[in-house]
Amino acid sequence: MGCRIAIRVRLAAPTLNDCARRGGVSGRWRQGVARKMAAASTTAPVEAVLFDMDGVLVSSDRISRLAARDVLKDLYAIDVDPEVFLAYTGMGEGVFLAGVAKAHGVEIDVDRTKAAFFETYLAKYCDGSENISFPGAVELVKACKNAGLKVAVASAADYIKVQGNLAAGRIDIGLFDAVISADQFVGKLKPNPDIFLAAGEALGVAPPRPLCGDRGCHRGDRGGAAGGHA
Repeated sequence: MGCRIAIRVRLAAPTLNDCARRGGVSGRWRQGVARKMAAASTTAPVEAVLFDMDGVLVSSDRISRLAARDVLKDLYAIDVDPEVFLAYTGMGEGVFLAGVAKAHGVEIDVDRTKAAFFETYLAKYCDGSENISFPGAVELVKACKNAGLKVAVASAADYIKVQGNLAAGRIDIGLFDAVISADQFVGKLKPNPDIFLAAGEALGVAPPRPLCGDRGCHRGDRGGAAGGHA
């Protein structure tokens, strides 16, 4: 489902795997947690869990690509396969849109294009009519909270998309102790780990205390690079 959570620590009691099981989190998530915990170091306690949003909490990658395709076609007459956006996924909407356009020899007005993207995305593909959260995502966040852990979203998306995605995923944004989005963050976006460091700082938790839930893919171990447990 596009989500990879690698855990290198155990919680004292209960473990995160216990949290997942009691929260009704899907078997695939639980099994992945258990495998990583079995091979993990047990030396550092975890005080917080930092969640990426797209591809981790919500299944939004495909619909993001569809919206981006529509916008580039409407504004710049660039007709591309939505899959070409995969190379720029998770790096923020500016890079997501401008990267593909530049590959086709077109320089875009980033602010205008982003505004059009958000309008298209939220009106056409993420209007709340369908639940886009991954099975067990809400339950895992709640289970972490119930276990006394701080939780945050650290997303390279702008806040307007974070709000829309969480709402469409039926995930109450109020569950999170902090939300760090691209437009509220001063620093380098992914693949750099800065946004996870900012999220940990917002929670008052220093590495290696946070546990980072990130999909990884081609972007490397960002949570690990930030000093947390990815």
